[in-house]
Amino acid sequence: DIRRKATETTTTQIVGRLKVADEHSQRNNISIIDEQNVPHRVVVPTGMMADIVKPLWGAEVRVTVRVRGKLNLLEDIEKAIK
Repeated sequence: DIRRKATETTTTQIVGRLKVADEHSQRNNISIIDEQNVPHRVVVPTGMMADIVKPLWGAEVRVTVRVRGKLNLLEDIEKAIK
């Protein structure tokens, strides 16, 4: 069933640098650039952008996202420990 596949979710982690933030689009988005220089767009819950962007801008981060269809929905973000 196509509708069920669109609503199924999985959880995954992305590690990379926080380099892009956009709170002016329809959804609040950040982009994490991984080691292969591939950007991963992540949707941030309303009200969390300032809490995330200011302290973590340019930092290496580990992001846990819930993947739903083509969307990566932020679950957790923290500085990555090397």
